[in-house]
Amino acid sequence: MSIATRKDQARDRARALRAGLSANANDFVRYWPGMEPSAIIAGYWPINSEVDIRPLLQRLSESHTIVLPVTPRDRLRLSFRRWTPDAAMEAGPFGTQHPVGELSDGADPLVPDVVLVPLLAFTRQGDRLGYGGGYYDATLAGLKTEKPSLRTVGVAYAGQMVKVLPTEKTDMQLDHILTENGLITTHV
Repeated sequence: MSIATRKDQARDRARALRAGLSANANDFVRYWPGMEPSAIIAGYWPINSEVDIRPLLQRLSESHTIVLPVTPRDRLRLSFRRWTPDAAMEAGPFGTQHPVGELSDGADPLVPDVVLVPLLAFTRQGDRLGYGGGYYDATLAGLKTEKPSLRTVGVAYAGQMVKVLPTEKTDMQLDHILTENGLITTHV
């Protein structure tokens, strides 16, 4: 069986599992690791049954610059726009939402120090199963080259952890996983 087929089957199982999970959003806020106030944090606007990190983003916006990804239509790498709790949002592809406006408000591109990453499933070692578009893998690979100190934090329900996932060399591992039960430091 091909890796693509194995990933598709794993995605189907993970979607069904995640749809039945929930947690108090404040649990994710409670376990957030401290960051320097100067850190630029890339969040995401939840779709489908992804963990809703909007309460975490609101709390972090009090002391950090928050950016949200813009999913491009013509390439794989995500770009980022600054977000504040009162930002107007607009629809992007695949049901995503991002702040209205020019990228980085017309200034130099905002390069995050930390990227919060949605996922379907993860392993204790930091392997991540996404939707299969390759956007986060391409983005994280590029950002790690530009900023080797970049930290990646998957956000998931604890019940999304599996023992093993089918992976390829282009699949980027995560440094941490934030769940409602705490912060897991992976392979790093």
